[in-house]
Amino acid sequence: TVVNIGAVDLLEGKPDLVLSLVWQIVKMLLLSNVNLRATPNLIRLLQEGETLESLLRLHPEKFLMRWVNYHLEAAGCDKRLHNWGPDLQDSQIYATLMKQIDPKKIVSVDILQQQDMAKRASYVVEQGTRLDAEFQIQPNDILEANKKLNLGFVAALFGACSGLDPLDEEEAALLRELPDEDVGDSREERAFRMWINSLGVDSHVNHLFDDLRDGCIILQTMDKVRPGVVDWPRVNKAPELVFKKIENLNYAVDLGISPFKFSLVGVQGNDIVSGNKKLTLALIWQLMRSHLVGFLDTLRKEAGGKGVGKPGQPLSDRDIIVWANETVASSPWLSGEASTIRDLNDASIASGLFLIDLLSAIAPRSVDRSHVTAGSTDEERKLNAKYAISSARKLGCSVFLLWEDIVEVRPKMILSFVAAVMAIALTEDRGSCSSGQRFWVL
Repeated sequence: TVVNIGAVDLLEGKPDLVLSLVWQIVKMLLLSNVNLRATPNLIRLLQEGETLESLLRLHPEKFLMRWVNYHLEAAGCDKRLHNWGPDLQDSQIYATLMKQIDPKKIVSVDILQQQDMAKRASYVVEQGTRLDAEFQIQPNDILEANKKLNLGFVAALFGACSGLDPLDEEEAALLRELPDEDVGDSREERAFRMWINSLGVDSHVNHLFDDLRDGCIILQTMDKVRPGVVDWPRVNKAPELVFKKIENLNYAVDLGISPFKFSLVGVQGNDIVSGNKKLTLALIWQLMRSHLVGFLDTLRKEAGGKGVGKPGQPLSDRDIIVWANETVASSPWLSGEASTIRDLNDASIASGLFLIDLLSAIAPRSVDRSHVTAGSTDEERKLNAKYAISSARKLGCSVFLLWEDIVEVRPKMILSFVAAVMAIALTEDRGSCSSGQRFWVL
């Protein structure tokens, strides 16, 4: 999670902020394969009474820690890893883990007979290099219990050689039954999760329905969307008891009803605690929409409000559609009959042409017409949708939308796309863009 970092901070080379950003990028890369979908062999870590779905939702850092402890148990070692600092200082866990995963069986735990901790740490680093761990650390990093560097090193060891046996046919069959992450609701969950993470909440959201169950992240998100709206003394921090979580979520629902004015009929805190997907998605979508529209309203006021919605009234979905149609129709850069859409469910959106025309209307150089197809076939629609997303990225949008969302005409995702393009147009009308400004294509 990166908070309070803008383009100017990077240009000025502020060390703390730059290092924080770089670490987050490196960490995400190192942990990207520490999940059941990317590394199916991790099914070996399934514990008694645990479901595949719960294993699928396990946080990458906890997964990595479980992987280490799995090998420690297999080696007959009594010690277990509980943190990324002090537990690794004496190199015992490192040496035991490496002996277990080394495909050539060269690593020896005899080094643990050495009382000099520096020599132990040096041996661990040397063996890590031999095992092709891409993230290298120094012996002192181990001795000083550097949590970030230890985490990175263990993740690199996992990536180099997990030491897990291949799946048998029964295990492979179980994994094939897992729901596809690219189906509609899963893609929506992914988009909402990425949006929340982009706001800079304290904890990285890896699984929407699980990570929101204590209410803390939802309340943080509300406070990001409307600063000061949450009365933090009322909030139970890191609650363990279910009724404390329900208190947090009931408070979040109350805030959603007023002052956010969401439609939350029948939604209660217990629904979110129990992981009700439909109601969780409904709440987060309204929160995300409030953020997008509120941001557009701010830009509209700064740009003079000309031609966008009704003066003094919040923007509606219809206002955004009207703006998009008028922008395309009035563009001097588009030859021939201008494309239009009736609403966010308009089947013609599937071709990708309207979205490409909209991008071309506000930033002609963002679109190369030689890459645009007629959108008549499934393959042509796919190519256009991918090109629309690529062109949006050129304009500085943070793109969480997938091409499937366009060809399937998923209204929420289409609204987020059009709203992000509208934000850019309004910013240009305003005449400037602050260093921290961001535009979301979810």
